[in-house]
Amino acid sequence: MKGNLNMKRALLLLLVLLLAMPAVTFAAPRTTTVMIYMCGSDLESRHGAASADIAEMLASGFDTSAVNVILMLGGSTEWELGFDPEVLTIAEIGRRGLRTVQTMDAMDMGDPATLKLFVEIAREQCPADRYALILWDHGGGPSGGVCFDEVAASGNAITPREIHIALNAVSPKIRFDWIGFDACLMASLETAFYLVDNADYMIASEESEPGSGWDYAFLKGLPNDRNGADTGRRVVEYFAAGGENSRDVYTMSCIDLNRVERLANLFNTYFSDLADTLDADSYPVISNARHDGGSFGRTIYDDSLDYDLVDLGTFITACGGDNTALLDCLNEAVVCSGGNSEYATGLTVYHPYYNKAGNGRRYTDEVGVNLKGYQRYLKRFSGFLNGAPMTDWSNIETVYVGTDENGDAVFSATLTDEQV
Repeated sequence: MKGNLNMKRALLLLLVLLLAMPAVTFAAPRTTTVMIYMCGSDLESRHGAASADIAEMLASGFDTSAVNVILMLGGSTEWELGFDPEVLTIAEIGRRGLRTVQTMDAMDMGDPATLKLFVEIAREQCPADRYALILWDHGGGPSGGVCFDEVAASGNAITPREIHIALNAVSPKIRFDWIGFDACLMASLETAFYLVDNADYMIASEESEPGSGWDYAFLKGLPNDRNGADTGRRVVEYFAAGGENSRDVYTMSCIDLNRVERLANLFNTYFSDLADTLDADSYPVISNARHDGGSFGRTIYDDSLDYDLVDLGTFITACGGDNTALLDCLNEAVVCSGGNSEYATGLTVYHPYYNKAGNGRRYTDEVGVNLKGYQRYLKRFSGFLNGAPMTDWSNIETVYVGTDENGDAVFSATLTDEQV
C-alpha cells in the first residue's frame, strides 16, 4: 500500500500545534460517526502516510456538526504529527481541528481485542444515528488480514474471521452502515462473507493500493448520503480518479453485503459441482481459466510470496459451464467498481496457482470453514497442481504375451479411457 505522499504533507506542521490542546467532551449525537482504526506501522514511520491522511481528512471540509471522525492511532514507532508511539491515542477531528481525547497503554493493533475496545470507546464517545468503520494499514488478503503493528512486533494481523469475532463481541452489537479497508487486497468474497452480519456495505480494493490510499475528500458528502452505497460510489469515484494517469493498478469497489450470503451459496455449489467433474481432461481448461483471470497480489520476483488472488467474475466466466445465476448474483452484489484494470469486476477469491503451497493451510484455518464446497474443489485442484496422479492406476491387470527377439518378457495391459 502507499507510495509517494508529498502532496499530502503540506498541512502537517500546522496540525502538530493542535495536538497540545486539551481533551474535549463530545457534543450531542450526530448523523454519522466514522471510526478509523489507524495502525500506522512502517507506512507512518518510514513515509508519514497516516499523518498525511489525517491532514487530508482535516482538509476535506466535512460538516463537523453532522459527522464525527474518531481515530485510534498506534502501531508505529514514529509519528510525524508527534503522537507518542509508546501509547495508543484516541483522537477526534472536530470544529477546531485535531484533538487528543485520551491515551492508554499500548496494545497490539494486530489483536482483535484492540479493535473491539476501540469500537466500544468510539460508540460511547461519539453516539450517532449511523456508524462506519475504516481499517487502515497494510493488507494481506483474506488469509493475511490487516493491521500489522510494528511496535508490538508480534507479527499478528487481524484476519476477516477475527474482525467478525471482534465486532460480534461488542455489546450492544453495532450494525455498521459500511466497513472500509484503506489497505491492500481486502476486496475478496471471503472477507465480504465474514462481514455479512456486521455491516450493510464493504468498500475495499482487489489489488494493492498504490499512492496515498483513499482520497478522504469523500468525507464532505457524508451528511447527504442515504446509505453506504452512496458513500461507496464516491470513494470509488475519487480513488479511481487518482489513477487516471498512473502506471500503477488502481481498483476499488463497493459491495452490498446483504447479497453476499446468496452469492457465497451459489459460489459453493458451482465449485462443488466442478470438483465432481475435475479430471485429467478438464484440469487444463480450469488451469488456463485461472491463468487468464485477473490475478491480484502478484509478486514479480518470488512466487512463494504471491497472494494468489483471482478476480471472481473473470475467472468464473473463463471456467464456463452453468454459471449464469452465479454471475448475475455477483453483478447484483457489486454496487460499483472502478479503476484502471480491465480484469477487476469487484471481488477476488483465493485460488492457488503461482504460490502452490504457501497460503493453503492458513486459508483452510481462517476461511475454509465457511466455504466447504469451494474447499473441496481446491483440494482436488491443488492435488493436480502439485503433481498428484490424475487417474487411479491401481488394479491394472497384465497378461504375459511372450518374449521379444532379445528374449525379454513382454506383457500387455488393458487401460480405461481415463488412464489412456
